[in-house]
Amino acid sequence: MKHPIPAVAAVALTALLLAGCAGSGGPPAPTESKPSAEEVKQFITDGTLPAGFPQDAEGVRVIQQGAQIAASWKGSPIDADCVPSTDGPGAYASALLLMDVGIQQAEKCGDIWQASQADGSRIFWNTSREA
Repeated sequence: MKHPIPAVAAVALTALLLAGCAGSGGPPAPTESKPSAEEVKQFITDGTLPAGFPQDAEGVRVIQQGAQIAASWKGSPIDADCVPSTDGPGAYASALLLMDVGIQQAEKCGDIWQASQADGSRIFWNTSREA
């Protein structure tokens, strides 16, 4: 008489392996940080935040999802040559947005965007929602 246990074990192992691989094709989960003033300076130096990001920004929050980066802060806008834009941040940056109000005065500044929010805070993102 054959024992069904090895066959059942093989099927179960295959199912576990497939389940473990199923989620590996998607983008990484977004990570959020609230960097200190020193960490903000380091983010500017390493290119995580754009060169014109205000070093005296307050309440900085940064969200990263792979190469997608967004930040919100209180203070001066990013110092860059900008033109008006109708673009907005992608879903990865939604935790930085105020609820039930849109962004105001969106601008494209080279390869990033920035805007102000109703409470006077600012937001920047590096990936077009339209892309």
